[in-house]
Amino acid sequence: MQYGLRPVVLVFNDDAWGLLRHYQENRKGGRYIASDLRNPDFTRLAEAYGARGLRANSLPELVQSLEQALETEMVTVIDVKTPEGFANFK
Repeated sequence: MQYGLRPVVLVFNDDAWGLLRHYQENRKGGRYIASDLRNPDFTRLAEAYGARGLRANSLPELVQSLEQALETEMVTVIDVKTPEGFANFK
């Protein structure tokens, strides 16, 4: 914001340490410890810094959010919700 740049920032948010959770699922028989996170609301965090915050819960919403982000003259943070992991994002 300070330098007038306007990047589009994608946060792939699975509310977990995804790689650690994957490891625990596949190598530890689904015994999970310390891999779930409670993330902030990234859209509101972006807005607190004067950027635009958007959220995408599906691939069509992500496409729409990207189109909106590219049309604006400011930093845009898109919180891409992937609770089942990126591979299952549709």
